[in-house]
Amino acid sequence: MRKDFASDRKIQSENFRELLKKRRLELGLTQAQLAERISITVDMVRAIEGGRSCNPSFFLAVDIFKALELDLGETIKLWAGK
Repeated sequence: MRKDFASDRKIQSENFRELLKKRRLELGLTQAQLAERISITVDMVRAIEGGRSCNPSFFLAVDIFKALELDLGETIKLWAGK
């Protein structure tokens, strides 16, 4: 059975976006505040949350997870699609 990597990548991206937005809101952060914490533009945060951007690099994902006070082990699991 052939693994559908495109489908896995889409699920991974959706999980990342949902987690990012949910946690940002839990912390009471605006998109602008998150962007400032990780030194990216607000437009980039909007694009990631809205699915209009391809997945951020692994290193940007780590910075996002740190800014959102999330466990880096979870970052790796999510990034690996586990």
